[in-house]
Amino acid sequence: MTAALDHADAETSRVVIEADVARIAEQGLSREQRKREREPLRDMRKRWSERFANGSATMLANELRGHRVVSRRFRVAPLPDGTGQESFWPLGYRSGKRIDVVVARELVGLQLGASLKGLNFRDDEGGNFDKNLTGRLYELADEMTTVHRHLPRAFMAGIFFLPIDACFDKGPGQSSFAHTVLELRRRSDRDPADASQSARCDFAAVGLYAPGGGVSSERGIGRGVVRFFPVDRPPPRRELPPVERTLTLAELADRMLAGAIGGTAASDAYGDAEDELAEGEEPTALEDVVLAEEAGEIDEIALEE
Repeated sequence: MTAALDHADAETSRVVIEADVARIAEQGLSREQRKREREPLRDMRKRWSERFANGSATMLANELRGHRVVSRRFRVAPLPDGTGQESFWPLGYRSGKRIDVVVARELVGLQLGASLKGLNFRDDEGGNFDKNLTGRLYELADEMTTVHRHLPRAFMAGIFFLPIDACFDKGPGQSSFAHTVLELRRRSDRDPADASQSARCDFAAVGLYAPGGGVSSERGIGRGVVRFFPVDRPPPRRELPPVERTLTLAELADRMLAGAIGGTAASDAYGDAEDELAEGEEPTALEDVVLAEEAGEIDEIALEE
């Protein structure tokens, strides 16, 4: 996450953007004057968010790429160096969709896709982080519908990123973090057998990250720390969720891939067999041969010298 923040800050840092916002707010200008003064900041924040999304996509793709169930035969995008952002995945005749993070294979198609959304800055007037939440949810629903219409078995995840300040942004009311979790929950946990749920995600989580400054500095949370909150868990109305109820990046990858391979041969697991030998006793080579012969498997045994 630190690398994603550094990538976003490379052109115009978040600190500079927030300092300009504070400067304009302190000038005693009218609402229209403040709006005109903030106009250049709109493009800066948009560009920062785009670069942050690219860095976050690379972070997640690298974690999935190194997972034990993802072999070299799978294509994972973006690439480790950050290229291949928003991969275009064909969905049908003259149809396709750009997806932020992709795990796919040529013969079996799209196995896992993730759509990343960010609510990275406070509203200039209200001070809350969720002003554009409705728009982001509409975008997510459109992406899910487009993919699931053509690939109903594709596992799609929705990940929303918010700074941890979003847990404290509405006084005694419901925080932007809690609002985002609850709204995203209503749009997740799709039933693949129900076509009316094609606009839903199969899995969703909210990533809380520490951009540095603000609440993260007050709480002693270092810049670049990130934890993921699955939306199937109840969020606190405000304040940070207990850390034990959140997921690390590695645990997030586990949850996503477990859902993607669920019901397939890749999810098959084996239990322990009954131990017929005494504790600590190892079978001899002869016993192996006798048992194999009795089972009619002697031809499948390779004896080593």
